[in-house]
Amino acid sequence: MAWQEEYARKTVSAEEAVKVVKSGDRVSFTYGREPRALGYALVARLDELKDVRIFVRTPSVDFGWYSPGLEDSFKIDTSYVLPVVRDMASEKRCDFVIGGMLGIVSEHPVVADADVALTEVSPPDSHGFCSFGASVWGKKEVVRRAKKTIAEANKNLIR
Repeated sequence: MAWQEEYARKTVSAEEAVKVVKSGDRVSFTYGREPRALGYALVARLDELKDVRIFVRTPSVDFGWYSPGLEDSFKIDTSYVLPVVRDMASEKRCDFVIGGMLGIVSEHPVVADADVALTEVSPPDSHGFCSFGASVWGKKEVVRRAKKTIAEANKNLIR
């Protein structure tokens, strides 16, 4: 099968893609840019998911799960207390995971045994290869170790 056919076969909406996430799953975002469509699609499932543990290394987008009252559905771990999670961290509604500068927290259970990894990639080039963009920062390790990976293709991501 040509790579174009395989890519077309695997391309689905963000809403369809995040249906692989089940209650009790461990979901790990890769370091750097968060895949926005996937994050918003996941939080839209708030009423049907319980106890999903989410590791967001460098949170920059407020998907909504940082707000009080969503802890039954989403339990958040982070390695950097950036402005979007500052209140959540000070109110002790998330866990802080000590990690290295490279964003590799291999022994943390959400990373080491993630059920689902969420990442952002460039669209495939003429040979079918995608890129993690300007910052790899351990993304390959997270994707390699996850049971399933969902990648959001971003046409603006640098190759």
